[in-house]
Amino acid sequence: MSGRHATAAPPALHIGQLRFVTDRALGDGRARALGERFAEELGTALAQAGASDRMDIGELVVEAGGDQLDDRALPRLAAAVARRILERVPD
Repeated sequence: MSGRHATAAPPALHIGQLRFVTDRALGDGRARALGERFAEELGTALAQAGASDRMDIGELVVEAGGDQLDDRALPRLAAAVARRILERVPD
């Protein structure tokens, strides 16, 4: 038996444009890396919240304090955004 655990794969997620509105300056490289990491965390958070279908988001604007954009806080921010997205998705 393998030591791996079965986990649900995150739903396919496509975000056309992701923009952060924050109180800290983000250089292009940092913003790009942050966007990639946030998209991964968001996919995981959506899967944990029960989303299983592909999601296409044209534009996503995330307003967050700079302290919410560090590596430890980013999963919590993604979970909060996932909840808000799912509240707006019709059943």
